[in-house]
Amino acid sequence: MKEYTAIVLAGSDVNDQDPLLLKAGVNNKALIRLNGKTMISYVLSAVDQSKRIEKAIVVGITKDDVDIELTKEYTFIESEGSSRTDTIFTGFKHARKTQSEEDYLIILPSDLPLINSDMIDDCIDAMNIDAGLHEGYYGVVFRDDYHRKFPHSNRSWRYLKDGVIAAGDIHAIKIRTILANEEIICNLISKRKSFVGMILKFSPLMIIRYFLKSLGFKHLVAFVRKAFKIDAVQYIIPHPEAGMDLDYLDQLPKFENYIVNNKFE
Repeated sequence: MKEYTAIVLAGSDVNDQDPLLLKAGVNNKALIRLNGKTMISYVLSAVDQSKRIEKAIVVGITKDDVDIELTKEYTFIESEGSSRTDTIFTGFKHARKTQSEEDYLIILPSDLPLINSDMIDDCIDAMNIDAGLHEGYYGVVFRDDYHRKFPHSNRSWRYLKDGVIAAGDIHAIKIRTILANEEIICNLISKRKSFVGMILKFSPLMIIRYFLKSLGFKHLVAFVRKAFKIDAVQYIIPHPEAGMDLDYLDQLPKFENYIVNNKFE
């Protein structure tokens, strides 16, 4: 059973006027407090106890921002910019200094406070990256799985032939792949919130298939390979917590209630 390096994305735009940040009185979402602990502390606690994570690179905060004791090897570095793309490439460029470009890195954002170590391990197992069959793995969660645990969650649903899904937030990709495709990755990330917009930008013909509800996972894999020359495949995330990122002000009391009472309401 292999262990991997994680990249934890905690970068932030200091000029962001997000109502969530204003309410919490911080300028970085990773530092929002939930039941007395910063959100990044929940994520790093899960990383620290994971059997599949050997060490982690945390981009965008310092060790002083963490409320818990850590036992693994962590490197805290500043992001080279304020965007999500800047944070990702900062982490991967740092990892390249000490690791092979053929190594996979596990990507996690800092706004997944509901995950635990078993969920991270199950996601890595579900990717089957130990076999090394593909360059990258991106997670999706079925709507029914979300609603079983989070009946009042509001996600951006994608209606595919295989079912109704939303994007997850735990992924893996080789260092070489992401650094060799910077422009493509930037475009994908910029369109990540708009599934239709991303397809329209790169493949207008896929829009027809999407609206006819005949677009399936196999078409997305073929699309990514043809359009971007990247061998990446989706995997089914077994835990909806791995897609429940804290984005909006009205979610704040629900997340705190779930942490304290295991109820998302």
